[in-house]
Amino acid sequence: MPPEGKEPVLRTHTCGQLRQENVGHDVTLVGWIDAVRDHGGLKFVDLRDRYGRIQVQISPESINEESLSTLRFDQVLKISGSVQARPDGMRNPKLETGDVEVMASSAEIIGECPPLPFSPESGDQVNDELRFRYRFIDMRREEVQRRFRLRSDMQFAMRQYLHGEDFLDLETPMLTKSTPEGARDFLVPSRLNPGEFYALPQSPQIFKQIFMISGFDRYMQVVRCFRDEDLRADRQPEFTQLDLEMACIEESDIINLVEGLMVHVVKEVLGREIEGSFPRLSYSEAMLTYGSDSPDLRSDLVIREVSDLAEGLEFKVFTGAVEAGGSVRGMRIPGGGQWSRKEIESLEPIVTQQGAGGLAWFKMTDDGPAGPVSRFLGGDAGAELIQRLEMQAGDLACFVADGQTRVVVNSLGQLRKEVAQKLGHLDAADLKFCWVEEFPLFDEDEESGRPTPCHHPFTCPHPDDLDQLADEPLKVRARAYDLVLNGFEVGGGSIRIHDAEVQSKAVRCAHGWAEFDQVVVTTGAWTRRWVDVPMEVTRQQLVYFDASALGERLHRLPVFSDLGSGFYAIPTVKDGRIKVANHHPGPAGHPDGDDRKVSADFKTRAREFLSAPLPELAEARIDWEYVCFYSGTADRDFILDRTPDGLIVGAGFSGHGFKFGPLIGRLLAQMALGVQPEFDVSRFAMTREALKGERTKLAV
Repeated sequence: MPPEGKEPVLRTHTCGQLRQENVGHDVTLVGWIDAVRDHGGLKFVDLRDRYGRIQVQISPESINEESLSTLRFDQVLKISGSVQARPDGMRNPKLETGDVEVMASSAEIIGECPPLPFSPESGDQVNDELRFRYRFIDMRREEVQRRFRLRSDMQFAMRQYLHGEDFLDLETPMLTKSTPEGARDFLVPSRLNPGEFYALPQSPQIFKQIFMISGFDRYMQVVRCFRDEDLRADRQPEFTQLDLEMACIEESDIINLVEGLMVHVVKEVLGREIEGSFPRLSYSEAMLTYGSDSPDLRSDLVIREVSDLAEGLEFKVFTGAVEAGGSVRGMRIPGGGQWSRKEIESLEPIVTQQGAGGLAWFKMTDDGPAGPVSRFLGGDAGAELIQRLEMQAGDLACFVADGQTRVVVNSLGQLRKEVAQKLGHLDAADLKFCWVEEFPLFDEDEESGRPTPCHHPFTCPHPDDLDQLADEPLKVRARAYDLVLNGFEVGGGSIRIHDAEVQSKAVRCAHGWAEFDQVVVTTGAWTRRWVDVPMEVTRQQLVYFDASALGERLHRLPVFSDLGSGFYAIPTVKDGRIKVANHHPGPAGHPDGDDRKVSADFKTRAREFLSAPLPELAEARIDWEYVCFYSGTADRDFILDRTPDGLIVGAGFSGHGFKFGPLIGRLLAQMALGVQPEFDVSRFAMTREALKGERTKLAV
């Protein structure tokens, strides 16, 4: 309804709004025609919008006969009229508006609709290509609109709850540097910096950590993420996630928060109450009991270990798997004993697709076990197996044995999913949350054989496993956790490492740690990060001017400079530009801490230098600008020396080092190999007279 005292712009009510209390009211509605029923001049029209449907009676008196005769599906119709109660026996209990209808006093077609390529009602039967070509038609379907409403309601409920928990809803940049999350980046070319690219975020990883160290201890964002990876049912190139970051917490804090969030969302969006304390499973327990790190707890089917009984059963398939270092596991299927042999054997491809050699099984009858494995179950081991699986008459037992436990677990996990579906255990209306914790910190890389982080390299190891980090990293558990709903991972996170020593050990596990007899440091402006050398670091500005005004002259233009001012120009014919920079040392700077903005004064002086010999470029556009960093010494000579602790240092090359590159490389190699350099390098010692006292004067 419009605010009191204001005239409606187009409609007074929505199509899903009218009820018994509106009987006798005059209303104006706008919606799509969902159905037309002709009753001899009087027409009954179902009018719909995203709020619902309402039945409207339209007579020739309310609309001209020509328009009345052309009423058809999906025209946009505006009607005005009076709300009246439907007669007894004519009410529609399937509609929220089914107790009333509108008697139109006027009707107007305000949006024509040509024949549609398909009806929204038949959307499920239409191929995907056609549906998505005409997405606006597909989105008229009630089920599609319901999903959009559900998504919107969920986001509102999440924000509502987290706002009450003191979270700040903060935005992070979309155009940024790469933040790897295990997938390839989507790249966006930069117009202002030709040849360079922005990366779309795989997650706001870096930025939310910046929030934490800045004092924003509770951050949230409903954020778009982009990952260039293969499509899967639950993986898309771009997706939306609720992103959270908290400081000063333990696992229990985030678990309690998220459980409260889920209880709130389910109640507000679905109108249902759920238990707020979700089961917590270790990764090992989830894999060995359910065959999945995202178990579907709607089914009570479980996998049991029987490897210890293999020897007593004297079944070569079982004993061979155990001797090969693998395992034997089985699963009881209640009522599966009623299945035919053909039905049971149809299960075998499920496990063979996971790498298993086959499926062993037996039925439990009133007279005992029956089936292929039954002849091995006569002794004490057989009785123990039957007891361990809790077999009852009418049940089916299925087994997988393999030299790799991973194959056994994955095979039975997939079998569990299929059987649970077959038994009707997976009720879509049932909501079964659980937590999976203590994931492995590392997995073994198939190519290199080295440990590789299962989550991300900042995941904190379990405190009880720290002593194994150096020697047995694959046995280390992570302080990582996933939230699982009905067999799908719907959330995940971890406690981050906050100890520099532990982080260093974790990095060594992932990337290796090598020892060398000789180390050569040649890191330019960053040299003083590793070695205390008497070297100055200066900001060197440069700009690229558009030289298209020169035309073919650019191809004949030489490099030129002004020795007095230090400015020089280099034509870049391929790009149609001219680079202008200054060879003289600039102001002191820091390669990590300084910005890369070129000063207005420098750009003015560069333009004056360029336009003096080339007046056509006096107003030339600056295509690109940048600040690099020079490293040099007080006497402008290099540093080729060895520190007291044995590091070999090559530094101070900026401005002229490239001319001597091959020779410098050979001299540094000779020093590293313990060979007497072919030239005397003592003049390049960092302790030479010209450099004494320089350390106190340097900005870096």
